[in-house]
Amino acid sequence: MKRIIGFGLSSFKIVYGYNISLTNKDFEKINKSNISIMVLLQLKKIKDRGNSFNSM
Repeated sequence: MKRIIGFGLSSFKIVYGYNISLTNKDFEKINKSNISIMVLLQLKKIKDRGNSFNSM
């Protein structure tokens, strides 16, 4: 199980995660914690063609 916490500003995001062991098996090769740094890219939006799915 992994718990994560982080913050982001506009197109930048940093996250810290901590793995919690749920078994009695020995997982020495897996790190207990990790840090991720992400850059979010904006993609070009395609014009609505009027054939999108409508759930109502």
